[in-house]
Amino acid sequence: MTASASAASRIARQTGLAVREARLAGSQHGYQHLMVTLAGGRRAFVKTIADTAPAAADSDEVAAAERATGYVAGGILVLVIIVVAAVLLVDRRRKLSEGAADTPSTQSQSLP
Repeated sequence: MTASASAASRIARQTGLAVREARLAGSQHGYQHLMVTLAGGRRAFVKTIADTAPAAADSDEVAAAERATGYVAGGILVLVIIVVAAVLLVDRRRKLSEGAADTPSTQSQSLP
């Protein structure tokens, strides 16, 4: 049984509609793209999970990409924390300097 035929039988079983023809239109990223003709003559585009398991090299590449994505996300998180800390520090210094300017001087004044 070909991949198109097994996909056609799965589609018929899941939808309850008879599949007259299923033609492979392409495949990418673990999915098969099929053009399906139903018994009534209606046509449909179907995207199904491919029957074959990914090769070991593909899974290694996927794992490497996932690790790289994690590193990028971690770097962005660290950058956000640094920026927020800097903004809070600048805001605190601004408030302290405004508070010092508003309060009267507590130094004793010399008498004449």
